[in-house]
Amino acid sequence: MLYVATDHAGFELKEDLLKKLARSKIKYTDLSKKFQEGDDYPDVANLLANQLKVEPKAKGIAICGAGQGICIALNRYTWIRAGIYQKREVIRLLRAHNDGNVLCLPARFMNSTKAIKLIKVFLNTPYSSEERHARRIKKIS
Repeated sequence: MLYVATDHAGFELKEDLLKKLARSKIKYTDLSKKFQEGDDYPDVANLLANQLKVEPKAKGIAICGAGQGICIALNRYTWIRAGIYQKREVIRLLRAHNDGNVLCLPARFMNSTKAIKLIKVFLNTPYSSEERHARRIKKIS
């Protein structure tokens, strides 16, 4: 399952993105169904983190204005390994080497067309589970 969460800054991107996810037949749950002006990304991060604690194999997409704040807030939780968008190869490494379970997107710096391409890379890249990567993940969990 894919969970999508955003604060007010990412709400418009999220709405466009959900349409593209549906067209791509990617199953998701929207954790931020209502626009809430002035909401705080740490609260959104908490909502997503708690959902992923209940479903450890699930993945998340987290959106805020720059992507940084929500990423920082998510990484407070030991079961979260969130990374912010950079480029496709970095997203592949987030999944393959770090078993990343949340991709953070900057709403102010991308559109839904670019976002859906990156999400597909994120979802389609398997974790390598090599010993060195597993050892490092264990140290941060």
